[in-house]
Amino acid sequence: MSVFKTKSGSWSVRYRDEQGKQHQRTFELKRDAETYEREQRRAIERGTWQDPSLEKTKLSVVYADFLKTKQALKPKSILSIESLWRHHIEPFFGEQTIRSITMAQVTKWVTDSAVGESARTSNVRITKAQVQLSSILDFAVDHGLLAKNPIRKSNGKVNKIALPKTDKSRPTVALTPEELSRFANACGDYETLMLLAGLSGLRWAELIGLQVQDFATDGKYVQVTRSLSEVNGTFHEGTTKSGQTRVVYLPGLLHSRIEVLLVGKAESDLVFTNSVGNPISLANFTKRVFKPAIELASIPRITPHDLRHTAASNAISAGANVLIVANMLGHSDPAITLKRYAHLFNRDQEVLASSINDKFIRHLV
Repeated sequence: MSVFKTKSGSWSVRYRDEQGKQHQRTFELKRDAETYEREQRRAIERGTWQDPSLEKTKLSVVYADFLKTKQALKPKSILSIESLWRHHIEPFFGEQTIRSITMAQVTKWVTDSAVGESARTSNVRITKAQVQLSSILDFAVDHGLLAKNPIRKSNGKVNKIALPKTDKSRPTVALTPEELSRFANACGDYETLMLLAGLSGLRWAELIGLQVQDFATDGKYVQVTRSLSEVNGTFHEGTTKSGQTRVVYLPGLLHSRIEVLLVGKAESDLVFTNSVGNPISLANFTKRVFKPAIELASIPRITPHDLRHTAASNAISAGANVLIVANMLGHSDPAITLKRYAHLFNRDQEVLASSINDKFIRHLV
């Protein structure tokens, strides 16, 4: 490295990086040149040196390369990444250089988006966007564009902005057996599909992806091996959310119903389809069947996902332990099940305590 005076009277710093590439930068004052020279020397010695020519790299450029590495994900996951970028990250940081992004800017972005009367983004959504922004910056670090991710703490965790809790989240609803029966009946030709959803806890993408070969011939159980996700009107077959296959045993009232649906179909045929034999679109089904059935059956306003909660609630009330419920729902870790349904397990402990009391009290002196 060298610092020298140019013919024009300014001061220039000339040095070579770790790969032997020569760099030069000019300053008006000698002390500025010497300070810069010392900084570059230390950075090269510590292995933290960054090519100054990359200082003008925009986040949008990094994102484009980042997205290319995600093409192996499920189409729905890619759609989620693109949505977070397009609606939340790009408008604020897309044209900003990656080296100019600061934690202070991120804090303002998060709070402006999720707090206050003008906020239009849910806390969950903006938190996901913040995590994705951090992943894009991690990508920049891994490819030598940044020395460090400005929104990660010293312990490596994302420095998430704490947001005030709100009561905007919709409480989950679990139908009683009588309500589920009434609702399923109101769904007409899709009665069995709704009963299966409310009794097995399968996800919507798993339900509409079920094939004849997935069911036992007598309808006693179903093997869940795939999902069928709809992205922009196109259906994509993939693995289950956990990536694992599971077997779910079905209540007897479903056995004969399932058997009827399997008759005359090939092993690879879908069991549940729309009126023309194609996969069922959730948006169309919700509008044409699901919502009208809610009104017809006079039940609490629910979403298709609430049928998973219905299945879990009824299984727990019937005495199922956390491992059985976790397998039924396809949770990769029983801790997820326990965290989500702890209040139901705790409620049933009271019933258990009462039952034990009734059995033993007569033996006490």
